[in-house]
Order: sequence, then C-alpha cells, then structure tokens
Amino acid sequence: MVLAAAATVIASAGLGLAAQALGGVVERCWAGDWPGPARVPGRLLAERRRRRWRAAEDAYARVEARAVELGAPLDPGTTADLARHAAARNRISLEEPVHPCWIGDRVRALDLRIHRAYRLDLDSAWSRLWLVLSGDTRTELRGARDVYDAAVRLAAWSGPTCWSPSGGGRPR
Repeated sequence: MVLAAAATVIASAGLGLAAQALGGVVERCWAGDWPGPARVPGRLLAERRRRRWRAAEDAYARVEARAVELGAPLDPGTTADLARHAAARNRISLEEPVHPCWIGDRVRALDLRIHRAYRLDLDSAWSRLWLVLSGDTRTELRGARDVYDAAVRLAAWSGPTCWSPSGGGRPR
C-alpha cells in the first residue's frame, strides 16, 4: 500500500512537471511563436485570419464611406451597420492580425494602441514603468498574470485529456 501511495505521488509530480513544461509550449503557441515545422501552418492560420479581418474591415469602410458621402448625421440603421461590422472585425482582431492565435494579436493590439496614443514602446519602457506603478496597480497586474498562467496550465492539462481512447482519437 505504501508503494502504491508513493508511486501515485511520484506519478502526480511527474505529470505536474510535464504539464508545466507543456504550458510553456502552449504559451508560445498562443503568442504566435510556433517552432520548427509548425511555422508553416502558423503562417497559413495567420494569413487566413488576416484575410477575414481585411474583408470585415472593407465592409466597415464601405458603410462608413457611404455615410460620409451622404454628409448627413448618421441614421440609426447606418450606426447599427457600423457597429455590426466593427464587432465582426474586432472578433477576429482589434488590429490587423499577424499571429495565428487571437491572443497574440490581442497583446500586440495593446502595444500598438499605447504606442499610437502615447508614443510609448512598452517592451523597452516596462521595467521603468513597473518601478513607478503603485502597489495596487502592481497587485492587479500580478493577479492578471497569475490568471493567464493558470489558463496556460489548464490548457496544457486539458490537451492530453481531449484525446481519449473511447473517443477514437478525436477531440471531444
């Protein structure tokens, strides 16, 4: 019984370490840093997202151009059309996509918008910015990072479980 308990603890620790390592792979994939042979499918996915985003952006621009041509205040129908097209575009990405997964583009959109608004490059200014943030803000940012890390770990744990022998090797 002691050997079974010890084997269970060791197996659990090993699985935990494996999930932690796989979490790093999941995070890289979410961020768009697809390694080796996965780069080709990554580029194809990014290009597909880019085409869909551009089509949604073009639809938005057509409605906007039509409204500008009329020169009158926007009627409720035009406003609804603009909102619908903007929502469709933003569901794909807030900025033109360059990553295969939406989360990498979500982070990139934040960087681009901050750079446009404040001319601040977060990558180079982050260490200095962190020093001047209030304790409450740091706590909020750490909490957000902890939630993100938990999501990465959960995705890493769920990857192997979505392929079950009873499911015939197909995702559930």
